[in-house]
Amino acid sequence: MTERLIQHITTLVALVALSLGVACTPAYAPQPNSVSFSTGETVAHTTTQQFLSIASEYAWTIEIDYLSPEGAEGWCSLSKTSGEGNDNVIMSFGKNPLKESRSLSLSVKFPRESIDLTFTQLAEGEKPEPDITTTP
Repeated sequence: MTERLIQHITTLVALVALSLGVACTPAYAPQPNSVSFSTGETVAHTTTQQFLSIASEYAWTIEIDYLSPEGAEGWCSLSKTSGEGNDNVIMSFGKNPLKESRSLSLSVKFPRESIDLTFTQLAEGEKPEPDITTTP
């Protein structure tokens, strides 16, 4: 009887220790979603491709909204508009034939958030603004 009681107590102590260990284990924290352009959000009028890098642990979709100039739609195509996890999307477009810049908005939608980016292809003769970085 005593041996059986010791066995039950040992089992109970092991179960309590195991449950405390599980309860004290920190919860898994997923990495935040991120989206970025390979060469920046503004490109020269002769540039015909841009890469969009998506970092996520979730499924995602991309929507395009053409912003300007008015009536200039359909000038950009994406290699894919949905996926899951980390991936690269190729944006393809022709040389900008217009006398003004053309812009679009990309909305990358994840299950719990959306990241919006603006992309601009300059017109001939326009130059991208320099990236000014200050150091202390």
